[in-house]
Amino acid sequence: MKLIAITTGIALVASLVFGVALPDGMSVQVGDLLNGYTEGVMTFTGTINGIAHTGNGTAQQIFAGFKKLHPEAALSVETNMTTTLEARAAQNKIQPPNCCAPLPGPGPSDWSWANVRWINDGINYLNNLHGTCHVEARSCARISCSWNAAIRLCNDNEYSIDPNCGYLASYAQDIVNHCRRESLPHVYTCGQEFDTDNYNICVQGIPC
Repeated sequence: MKLIAITTGIALVASLVFGVALPDGMSVQVGDLLNGYTEGVMTFTGTINGIAHTGNGTAQQIFAGFKKLHPEAALSVETNMTTTLEARAAQNKIQPPNCCAPLPGPGPSDWSWANVRWINDGINYLNNLHGTCHVEARSCARISCSWNAAIRLCNDNEYSIDPNCGYLASYAQDIVNHCRRESLPHVYTCGQEFDTDNYNICVQGIPC
């Protein structure tokens, strides 16, 4: 995934044209590989269904590892997964999300859209990781990916971060709610939402 740091001048232009400015030091993704960043791997530390667990990779990969160790507990989680995420307080979110083109606004212009069905699936997996999603400095990590529908956490800081996985899921839910296109019988979503703590969540269609 390619991210280009937005300079103050570009942010000013964005604010004049669209009425929305990106935070200083934030980044916007414009392609498949990151410029000056690394393609990171998320590390989860916390509990799943009340059982302590640590794992690396996407939420789906982490859950698969948990399932091998605790098949009955995993089955209980899968059986009770919800299709929507409960509303969460905005906290440090910068809203609304930036939707991908052709929707109006300062969002990415060259991203592929993802099927909402599989993004919702990723949201549900993340919401069942009760703990933190760790990513290294200046890196982007797939925190969910299935059927070419990805949720990525991009860290614009010079240090690693450990945000709550369920809270990150709420960013993806914001994008699903705000950035939608229909091509019946399917619905698609694509966008990026920032946090004042210098990270952002990207939802897009990319190979898993």
